Amino acid sequence: MNILFGVQATGNGHISRARKMMKELLDEGHEIQVLFSGRDPSELWDMEIFGDFWVYKGLTFVVENGRINTLKTALNLELRKFYRDIRSIKNTGYDLVISDYEPITSRLAKRWGLQCIGIGHQYAFEFDIPKVKFSPHQRLIMDMFAPVDVPIGLHWHHFGQPIFPPIIPELEPTDQNENAYLVYLPFDRWQNMLPFFQSFPDFKFNYFSPVENQIVRKNVTLHPFSRDGFLEKLKSCQGVITSAGFELASESIHLGKKVLVRPISGQYEQLCNGLALNQLGWGRSIKDWSHEHVESFLNQAAEPRRCYPNVAKFLAHWVSEGTFDQMDTKSQEIWSGIGVESLVHS
Repeated sequence: MNILFGVQATGNGHISRARKMMKELLDEGHEIQVLFSGRDPSELWDMEIFGDFWVYKGLTFVVENGRINTLKTALNLELRKFYRDIRSIKNTGYDLVISDYEPITSRLAKRWGLQCIGIGHQYAFEFDIPKVKFSPHQRLIMDMFAPVDVPIGLHWHHFGQPIFPPIIPELEPTDQNENAYLVYLPFDRWQNMLPFFQSFPDFKFNYFSPVENQIVRKNVTLHPFSRDGFLEKLKSCQGVITSAGFELASESIHLGKKVLVRPISGQYEQLCNGLALNQLGWGRSIKDWSHEHVESFLNQAAEPRRCYPNVAKFLAHWVSEGTFDQMDTKSQEIWSGIGVESLVHS
């Protein structure tokens, strides 16, 4: 099939998941045109697998100091450009659209009369999973941001719903440095957070941030962004400290790393992710960066591994079959081979 694959590029997790899906779709023999939106092309790295991909502005949220800035988000939308970009893209013979919560491709599918398959964490929210209380406008934003015909939701646990496990790159843990922790806080200024992590001198923090070169500041090492370098530190660390995005927490759970998250204030998905981690007991979600919270996390016992299978391969083969009316059966099939204890949330 000739597939248009849309990826929301505001978070590195979407791109990481797309790398794995891209490989498996190509192995199935499909022709793929990838469209990214939400990030400047200069900020994309390690993108070779995507070939001659497209980048558009799309729709994004403005986050400052760990909080969504509603006013700047509204001013930054540029809806005229958004719909002008949609009208400018021509259907050159696509058979199917896949959207990882990407708003342009989901609307192109409707415009062209093509089926749109949604593969991503956000589509799990169409099912009965752990959720914080939300306002009607928050639910409307989630429903209208990137609507699809077939939502294939991904989550850490099935919660008794027809959803699927996370899409994980091929990762195996290496020898752990018991005092080393990976820090990834893309919505907090590292200059503000540096003194906080320096207040734990018995621990080492590998902090990935927008710096050009590696910088060592006492027990904190600032690293420039690099997918390979990031995965190397992830595989060898004792635990991960991050915001409540889905993909990094998924990789951490898969590798058996302790996870501490602070959701972005006002970001519904991240608040729900924090709730799910707390309910599962597979990580810890906090509301603020207090010394007490972080010290307790650093001193807690290690987590067991919860290994996920090659979900991307499973889904790519399902795409090749061309029928998506077996959601319950397919979901049960892939979860049945995973050693995840039965849990239905309250």
